[in-house]
Amino acid sequence: MSASHGWPEPVVAHLTAAGWYPGRAVDPSEWAALLLEHYELRIHDAAIRFLTEFGGLDVPKAGPQGVDVAPAAFTTYPRRGVLRRETLAALRPQVTGELYPIGDVSGGNSKLLVDEASTVYLIFASQLRRVGVGADAIANLVLGRRPGS
Repeated sequence: MSASHGWPEPVVAHLTAAGWYPGRAVDPSEWAALLLEHYELRIHDAAIRFLTEFGGLDVPKAGPQGVDVAPAAFTTYPRRGVLRRETLAALRPQVTGELYPIGDVSGGNSKLLVDEASTVYLIFASQLRRVGVGADAIANLVLGRRPGS
């Protein structure tokens, strides 16, 4: 896969303006320690991979219209994606392994989580929606695209 994940140029430009760049690598250990200490959430490998490349971004809404739905403004700060343990437990049968918080959407109205298979989910009012897998999820949020579109 290319350094820009094969994303269309508008996605690369939008994410670059938000601070992402090919080969970006941040250390997620501080987030992992914080969530373990305060919420007893253990980070898994898929969350480490995601946050190493995309953690710590504030991505503004790309425009008024998307491919399938409105594009989303989102952040990739794990603490902003924290949910109650009961909520996470209730969602577990719908995902692969454990969910780990990776950020939020629309100023906190929805939470972003990643499962152990690298699938990113958005949760709003206890409704779970698949956003995409890994870097494709990021492009889908920027483009307002449903997975598989």
